Amino acid sequence: MSVARPRTALGGRRPRAGSVLRWELGLLGLAALLGLLAVPKPQLAIEAAVGLAFLGLVLWDLSVGLYLFTFAAFLEVLPGLGGGVSFAKVAGLALVVSWLATLSVRRDLRANDFFRIHPLITGTMVLFLSWVTMSALWAEVVSAVQADLLRYAPNLLLFPIAFTALRTRRAAIVFAGVFVTAALISSAYGFVFPPPPVVGVEADRLGGAGVDPNFLALALVGAAALSAGLASMRSLDRGVRALWAVGVVICGYGVLHSGSRGGLIALVVAGLVGVVISGPGRRVLMITLAACAIGIGFFYVTELAPADLRARITHSDGGSGRTDLWTIGMRIAHAKPLTGVGAGNFTTSSIHYLLEPGTITRSDFIVDTPKVAHNTYLQVLTELGIPGLILLLTLILFSLRCGVRAWRAFERAGDADMGILCRALVAGLAGMLTAAFFVSAHVNKPLWLLLAIPPALLAIAESRSAPAHDEDHG
Repeated sequence: MSVARPRTALGGRRPRAGSVLRWELGLLGLAALLGLLAVPKPQLAIEAAVGLAFLGLVLWDLSVGLYLFTFAAFLEVLPGLGGGVSFAKVAGLALVVSWLATLSVRRDLRANDFFRIHPLITGTMVLFLSWVTMSALWAEVVSAVQADLLRYAPNLLLFPIAFTALRTRRAAIVFAGVFVTAALISSAYGFVFPPPPVVGVEADRLGGAGVDPNFLALALVGAAALSAGLASMRSLDRGVRALWAVGVVICGYGVLHSGSRGGLIALVVAGLVGVVISGPGRRVLMITLAACAIGIGFFYVTELAPADLRARITHSDGGSGRTDLWTIGMRIAHAKPLTGVGAGNFTTSSIHYLLEPGTITRSDFIVDTPKVAHNTYLQVLTELGIPGLILLLTLILFSLRCGVRAWRAFERAGDADMGILCRALVAGLAGMLTAAFFVSAHVNKPLWLLLAIPPALLAIAESRSAPAHDEDHG
């Protein structure tokens, strides 16, 4: 009776002894080359070694690749390859390669095929990318369209990648933990290595590891919700749950210290949505916790926060020029409602709509240092018109709907813990999408990462392994 050889993480059979020897010789040769490179250029050799190790881990296991990409999405200070190629872009490319390799060796694609299970949303993605590409026909700067296309496409690919990578409840729980941890590490970097003070900057605000304070606040809102969900999972160890509870507090403090008014509003929205969808048995507790959190936040802002940070939070001052950008955006939307000005062309085209009736107080944000619209939905409307905005909203609503369906499916299957995590994810997304009203997050990686997760959770919930007794709670 023959015994089949065990499979590797990607599903292929383990290599024979001769194959292993060839791999060992190849690795020795690669190590020798890196050693030779280290003599004249040690920094380049170190970066190459780290990059190769990262690529190896990503190719070894797609879920590990997704976790590492999540870290890279928060740590923009990591060195890249030069020429504007960041580590996050390298990580994203490695993740796509790993996903394609995984699809080529797995035999259970029918149970793991995002495009077959969700044909309508697949068509929506294709239409959206096609519309972005077509906008080059009327855009003032074609290179800006190309740049946005190269940002949109990898973000949309996160949907099928997450669908393939997160196949078990354990993988989903680990992803949530990685997302929260990455957000906390990025915040800690901002505390330990604050940017140098700049004359004329309105406040000493917390930024992440190369991440703008507003984008950090947006990500921390989602991380706070996920951390609260993890802290509520009874199957986890009590000590671990206590750590996640502390994570909620740290995320909330990070949002406060970022000085992001949109982030504070988003945090309140996430808390309110959490209260509404928490269920009758947990609603009183959620209301109590939300009230305590709001009270603590109010006390911090009014009594403990630095004076400049307090002034920024409590005085809108036209949103620091944001309302003027919104005025210009509405002018563009009124002038070109169907086509917009082309993907990535808001900063270039906004100057053409400056001299129209209406008061603009911060024209420097349009003439001297052109800014984005500081509103995700308005940004997409002005650049891609009504069709582009409808397609984007379709993707967002699809993700939220999958999240709601996932928590109900998990609870029907008897897995209350995963139902709680799904509810936390929906609340976090509601908060992040609210924060997106105050910042242009249309290509923000943490936001797209969380949007991509609900379909994967729904697939786990609907699979035979969804009931809690079928799989280790980890």
